[in-house]
Amino acid sequence: MSESIQYCRTHSQAEAVLIANYDGHVGFDLEWKPNYIAGRPQNPVALVQLATDRNVLLIQVARMKHFPRSLKNFLANRSIPKAGVGIQEDVKKLWTDYGVSVTSCIDLSLFARSVDCALFTERLGPYKDVPLVLPTPLDPSPPPVAAPEVSGESSTSSEPAPPKVPPSPHDFRLFRGRYRDPIGLARLVKAYHNKELPKEMKITRSNWEAELNARQISYAAADARAGYTLYEHLLGLFFALPEDKRPKRKYYAFDCIQGELFLPTDPESREPIYDPAPSQPTNTLPPLPDSLPREKWSLHNPEYDTGPMPPKKEKKDKDRAKGKDGRSAAEEGKPENENKEMKSENRRRKRRQPQREGHSQESSAPMKVVTTGHEATVNGANVTSTAITVASTSAPASTFTSYSTQNALGRPNVVGPDPTSAKRRKGGRAVEGVVERPHVYATK
Repeated sequence: MSESIQYCRTHSQAEAVLIANYDGHVGFDLEWKPNYIAGRPQNPVALVQLATDRNVLLIQVARMKHFPRSLKNFLANRSIPKAGVGIQEDVKKLWTDYGVSVTSCIDLSLFARSVDCALFTERLGPYKDVPLVLPTPLDPSPPPVAAPEVSGESSTSSEPAPPKVPPSPHDFRLFRGRYRDPIGLARLVKAYHNKELPKEMKITRSNWEAELNARQISYAAADARAGYTLYEHLLGLFFALPEDKRPKRKYYAFDCIQGELFLPTDPESREPIYDPAPSQPTNTLPPLPDSLPREKWSLHNPEYDTGPMPPKKEKKDKDRAKGKDGRSAAEEGKPENENKEMKSENRRRKRRQPQREGHSQESSAPMKVVTTGHEATVNGANVTSTAITVASTSAPASTFTSYSTQNALGRPNVVGPDPTSAKRRKGGRAVEGVVERPHVYATK
């Protein structure tokens, strides 16, 4: 049967598409409007995506007054597995935003790792021709010949080459490494279906609360459809394993009740969550009880073999990263004196930069001199008075005071503003005291 996409924006549309009995499993995914303002909470879930063997349902709950009752019962149905990649946080968000619990959740990343590891251990499926131990090559390639040293330069090619790691059967595995490391949906589709799943960031980070356009509908439908087909393919590999070698249900399935993850029904079972014939329509299922005596779910699989970890990459020496004389790659090849000149020029350029914000700008203001007793001038003229008062035309005269032209040692004083009413700069920093001004000395 050809696939159809049903985009629901009203409660009546959601009730109509969810009234039918769905057999088997569904692909499951969520979308919401991104938040680009730091510190603000995430926007609520805007779109619920469900894919079956017949159609794809895109239910835009953001455009509805309340969460559809039929959809809430559908997600709470334990006989219908909801398969998606890394959906632990998604189902928690559904409870936070709408108070909806989701049961029989299947993490496809964990399910794929569990099934792939079991197939490799039993040498079944794609690993039936892989030997238990690969033979070590008898004629390894000869070590490279060290180049002759050049006079005046030390040779680095004479260092012994790192020993070659013998091949391992784990190199044939599709997925290896830590069990908790996620596997993206696009990578799973490429590994099992040999297809490229488009992941455009412009669409992923688009507004899912507004009316969806054609590209958004296609993107959302493809994600949900991929979840359905991947679980269906993994089920075929799952049933190829002996019954006692199949991964337990608790390794990849869980229930999210009131925002917390619990073990699924019959967690020790080695059969998948699958009910080919639900007993009643999904929109008439009773709601989940508020409290259930269940054990918390944890991300753990003791039957999973991580395989030999790849060798750690050696840290590059500083000489290799910066060169023999400590210079960076950008400076490599330039004369040493040229590098010094560049650094000196940078320091001079910084000193020529304008004053930073908060510094006083009174030094550029013109000045006028008011004398007491005898006539006096400043800035190029002789001062004959014993005391003068300096005022700035850009500041009130009350901020300045009179100064003696000589201090206690008989040396000329600097003519300037009142040290108690302004600030001065020392070493480029603003400190309490006299504002630094052009030095004007009174002369006898």
